[in-house]
Amino acid sequence: MTRYDQIKELIEFNLNTTLTGLEVIRGGVNDEGEPMTITIEGKYGFGKTYSLVYEYDWLKEKQDDGELSRHLLEVRESIITENN
Repeated sequence: MTRYDQIKELIEFNLNTTLTGLEVIRGGVNDEGEPMTITIEGKYGFGKTYSLVYEYDWLKEKQDDGELSRHLLEVRESIITENN
């Protein structure tokens, strides 16, 4: 499994019950063939659209530090709070 696949799986695991039609989109490609950005898109509530763009290197750092899942849970809670 590639690093991108691991990060995508974490995003989907943490946000797929909160966002319908969840998409994880690669943006640009660096010299190593990795994406430069990752965009998370989906809908919540009554058709509200959610979109968030991350720098791929930042996501890798968070994953290395063991902080990515915690951050994604915070994003999920923020979406739920905004929806209520």
